Amino acid sequence: MDEDDFNFDDFFGFDEDFAKIIKKLMSSAFNNIDNLGEPVVYGINLRFDKDGKPIIEEFGNVKNMPGGTKISDIREPLVDIIEKDDELEIVAEVPGAKKEDIKVSATQDYLTISAKREAPETKYFKRIKLPAKVDPSTAKAKYNNGILQVNIKKKESKAEGKEIKVE
Repeated sequence: MDEDDFNFDDFFGFDEDFAKIIKKLMSSAFNNIDNLGEPVVYGINLRFDKDGKPIIEEFGNVKNMPGGTKISDIREPLVDIIEKDDELEIVAEVPGAKKEDIKVSATQDYLTISAKREAPETKYFKRIKLPAKVDPSTAKAKYNNGILQVNIKKKESKAEGKEIKVE
C-alpha cells in the first residue's frame, strides 16, 4: 500500500503535518506483510491530553517489526482514557470476551488488560501508561456488551515541603 493511495487533504481540518503523520502510519502498517491470510485489525486512536496536545495511538494486531509487518495473534484493544478531576476512566473494546476471561491489573503508573474469546479465538492485550499516578486499591471494573470500563482514583499528591537553608 502506498502513501499516495490515501487522500488526506484537509483531513478532519488538521494541518498538513498531521496528515503526513497519518499517511506514514497507514502506509508503514501494511508494508511487506508476511501472513496476509490472517484477519487484519488496524486502527488509529486520536485523542487529546488535558493540555490539548494530540496523542496518536495505533491499535489492532498489525505490528511493525524489522524486516516487515507481522500479523500478531494478540490484538491490542481500542482504549480511551478520560481524565477527570480526581479519577481516570479507562474504556476498552474487547468484543466477544467473557467477563470471567478478562484480567485487569494496575500499578500507580500502568493499567494492564488481557482477555480472550473462544470463537473465533482472539487474544487481547494492552499495557497502558496512565497520564497520572493512581491508587490501584480504588480500581473498579465493569464489563458489558464488549466494553470494559475501569475507574480508578488518582493518587493524591502530597507535596511535602521542606525549608532549605541558604548558605
